[in-house]
Amino acid sequence: MKPNHALNDLLRVAKMPRSSFYYKEVKRNYHEAKEAILSLYKKNRKRDGYRPMTFKLCQMGFHLNHKTVLKLMNELGVHSILRKKRPGKRGKISHIAPNVLNRDFTAKALNQKWVTDVTEFHVEQEKLYFSPLMDLANREIIAYRFATRPKFSPVKSLLEQGLSRLKPTECPIIHSDQGVLYGTQEWVKMLEGAVRSMSNRGNGYDNAVIESFLRY
Repeated sequence: MKPNHALNDLLRVAKMPRSSFYYKEVKRNYHEAKEAILSLYKKNRKRDGYRPMTFKLCQMGFHLNHKTVLKLMNELGVHSILRKKRPGKRGKISHIAPNVLNRDFTAKALNQKWVTDVTEFHVEQEKLYFSPLMDLANREIIAYRFATRPKFSPVKSLLEQGLSRLKPTECPIIHSDQGVLYGTQEWVKMLEGAVRSMSNRGNGYDNAVIESFLRY
């Protein structure tokens, strides 16, 4: 007997509409997905946002889109508690730039305003440092680097890739926080053909767009 015929016979005996059957199946799967979310959330020490959680659920056989996963996490009351860490930031940095961007996160054309940052996260028991460079005109990540240590070389390579796409007439604002990597003489020298901008000390809202991106 074909599977569809068997299902029709089962629904006929149970006097249950087909739509109700599939609704209950989906609900059952969501119950199992919620249990998996809680397990993963606890296992990874409450660090996963909904996008990493979606990927991990897919690996477990739960093929849900990220919006559904976000909804289930909200229903469970679980959220990422990953806090951004600014590696190696001690005291004052030597080359502080004014906040030229001044929270104006709009741009009329590409290569006018870029923002960047570094965040730390864990994969298994290892630390990774992720640094993206975003163009505010279309929110595109135009360059990014991963590193196992908070060194300047990945940030330098990131900036070199971004600068290589500029035309001679283009001079973007490049905004960062006051992390030690952005206060080095080498960083300042690389940005001689651009406009340096830095957030006010300890104020995440001054770089809110890239901060929001890194949060998820």
